[in-house]
Amino acid sequence: MAPTRFSQDGKLLSAERSPLPLVRAIVRLRQCGWITNIHWIPRDSNKPADALAKTVDPNLHDVVYLQSPPRALLSLLQEDTSTIPNVIT
Repeated sequence: MAPTRFSQDGKLLSAERSPLPLVRAIVRLRQCGWITNIHWIPRDSNKPADALAKTVDPNLHDVVYLQSPPRALLSLLQEDTSTIPNVIT
C-alpha cells in the first residue's frame, strides 16, 4: 500500500486521479500485484535522458531504436559520464 501524501496546502494527493496519463498508467501497472520500485531521478541528474525525451513527438507511439545517439546529445553524454565516480573493487 502506497503511503498517503498531502500537498503543502494539506490537500490529499491521489495518483489515481492525476491529470498526467503516465502517472495513471503507472498506478494501474502497480495494481497488478507486481513488486515494483520507483526511483525519482532529478532532471539535472540525467540530462541526456531529459534532452532525448524532449525531442520525441508526443503523438508518436511507435518504438524507435537508435543505432547511435543524436549529435545534439553527444556533449551531454560526455558530461554525464565524466560525473560518474570511479569505482574501485
